[in-house]
Amino acid sequence: PELALFLTQIRQDATRAMVEMARRAGADAVVGFAFAGGAISSMSSEITAYGTAVKLEPLAATAAGSSNDAPLPTSPASP
Repeated sequence: PELALFLTQIRQDATRAMVEMARRAGADAVVGFAFAGGAISSMSSEITAYGTAVKLEPLAATAAGSSNDAPLPTSPASP
């Protein structure tokens, strides 16, 4: 349990650092988020959080009543 708590803290620290870097770059969000890790030596390892920082833009205005007014789906449509 102690090791699990330690690893959770390390992942949270890596995530905070990634989010801060994205904010400093002017991003609104990070997409494609993942962790990577590896051994540095027999006594230490590293955890890296990475993703793509993106800047969001509002959708272009459409004509009233256009079919583009429907919200985007949040999950894939079933067949």
